[in-house]
Amino acid sequence: MDRTEWMKKIDAFYKSTVHVLELEQTWRAPNGWDVKNLYSHLLSWDLEYQRLLEAEVKKGEVNPLVPAYKQQEGYLEKYQMEFLARWNDDQIEKGQTYSLEEIKKQFQRTRQKILKDYESLWIDPDGLIISPTTATHLVDDLSVHDMEHARKFIPPDKISSLEK
Repeated sequence: MDRTEWMKKIDAFYKSTVHVLELEQTWRAPNGWDVKNLYSHLLSWDLEYQRLLEAEVKKGEVNPLVPAYKQQEGYLEKYQMEFLARWNDDQIEKGQTYSLEEIKKQFQRTRQKILKDYESLWIDPDGLIISPTTATHLVDDLSVHDMEHARKFIPPDKISSLEK
């Protein structure tokens, strides 16, 4: 991967952030979430991905999203979906203690930090300071995750605006 490809990934991530921040505040997703729930959810994932990035840069740390004892072979695959569903519910509940404006500001601050950190992974002329596969995974996952949820908040007649 060269710097141009890396910056395209960062740009896609930036665009997904803009789309999320421009969602209509009154829209509800089919699952019942409002925009505040979405920001709580995305913020919690951003914080975890920030921890993953920091661990990757430090190298050798276990996945901080999943407790170490659950990272034993076979355990994660068996219980991952159940664990993540409970974790997501907990994050939405935690977000209820904040106003929409507070949670949106937290999301914006965290997302700005992640964007800056991702941009700084490229050190010229050496390239990425972590494996290109891991870096791509970290950036692409959050972009796809954003758009996956944002689509649920956009009226069907406006979904094409996401592709711009």
